[in-house]
Amino acid sequence: GNCVSQRHMLTVELLPGKALGDFVLGMHITEAIAAIQQNMDVISQVELKFNENEPLSMDIVVDLTEDGVLLRFDPFSQRLKMIEVYEVPRICLSYSGTVFASHAIQPTFVLIYSRFGPSYPGDYAVDKHVYNLHYPGLSFTFPIPSRYHSLYSDGEDLPVEFPDGTTPITSRIFIYCGKNFRAAALPPIPSSSLYFEEIVVRVSEGLHFTRRGSTLTFESTAQDVLTELGMPNRIFYKEEDKMRIHSSHHEGRGAVGPSCADYFYNYFPLGLDILLDHHKHTIKKFILHTNFPTHQEFNQYVKCNFKLMLPSTSPADAPDNIPPHAGSPAGESSSSSPSSSTSVALPAPAASSANAPAITPDMKWDAVVAMYAPAGRSGKPVINNRGSTQNPFGATYFYGFKDIVFEVMRNNHVASVCLFQSPGQRQEDQPQQVGAPNQAQEAQAQPQPVAAQ
Repeated sequence: GNCVSQRHMLTVELLPGKALGDFVLGMHITEAIAAIQQNMDVISQVELKFNENEPLSMDIVVDLTEDGVLLRFDPFSQRLKMIEVYEVPRICLSYSGTVFASHAIQPTFVLIYSRFGPSYPGDYAVDKHVYNLHYPGLSFTFPIPSRYHSLYSDGEDLPVEFPDGTTPITSRIFIYCGKNFRAAALPPIPSSSLYFEEIVVRVSEGLHFTRRGSTLTFESTAQDVLTELGMPNRIFYKEEDKMRIHSSHHEGRGAVGPSCADYFYNYFPLGLDILLDHHKHTIKKFILHTNFPTHQEFNQYVKCNFKLMLPSTSPADAPDNIPPHAGSPAGESSSSSPSSSTSVALPAPAASSANAPAITPDMKWDAVVAMYAPAGRSGKPVINNRGSTQNPFGATYFYGFKDIVFEVMRNNHVASVCLFQSPGQRQEDQPQQVGAPNQAQEAQAQPQPVAAQ
């Protein structure tokens, strides 16, 4: 990458409006964390900052505390919105191949102005007593000593040199898209990119990928998945099914191996896991991840940009009675049920569905319940204490309805959505009463993924 060590100091190239070293505006937070992990020999300390109770109310911030760099991510898309260097002396900065700030070079106003060229007069922030110099996608902040405040309060004069012959030194640098760093905007996603693709979800039916124009249903095979989505980032075989004891089909058989185990296709950049049946090699489950920083699996997936359409008929007034989680081996948190091979083709969403009521990953559970179960009865959840000894955010809660399970965090946000199809349930059948025995084991089955690369 562009990050190299120079006397244990992070050395990076600055690209106005685009990047600082390996950190590129618009990149997903998982990509940024991967870049940090690849440079841990230089980047020694990192802090993740967010609002635990209201994670969408403020930016997600990755703070390189020893290097004095803040990476600000939009909380909704989790893409890098702005880069701020708040301790300039701690980092070595270059522009067009020439260093302009380091332990040996002070980034004075004169040096910045000569290195980056002329600019329009900046603005003087009276409340903070700093002068901000702006270039396209780049701003520099210069503290002004109190005795010289009156010289720049009108914002018309450049603080090239103070009356005592000194020149101000930049204290902060901002890299961003948009008109200025106070209104930083995300760079647009190229129309050809499949990044953050909207996925239309229809319960009991399947998924429609809007940009690639493809559809996967519970009749789709492993080959269909590979054709539509390409090779998965990882294939995970279920080693043991400890929830099988809750199934009426349980026969007390021994452990299974990869040759007779269901398997997951993990698509980390899509925030998606697909569980496939080892007999028929057809889809049994879809698991969609929201990647909130308040969840144990944060940074293992890119946020899934799903749009869950409400069923045409009420799913039922009461949720599934999901059994408690048994202790699970590494890589398995619960079970799945037998798949149904009866399914209808999932039509591409009509243009009129664009404004139809739908559940999105940013909605709180109260709003989801109000839309999905108008009667307001979401029932008692199953409590999931998986990984509780290492998990600072506490248990999550599973709420089940017909053919769908929502995992909800303590802050009332949805962590994941699991979709399946009831055994023997045809799409044209009447909705059965939720809580039926053959749905009892439909708690979420998730692999233990690795960080997205």
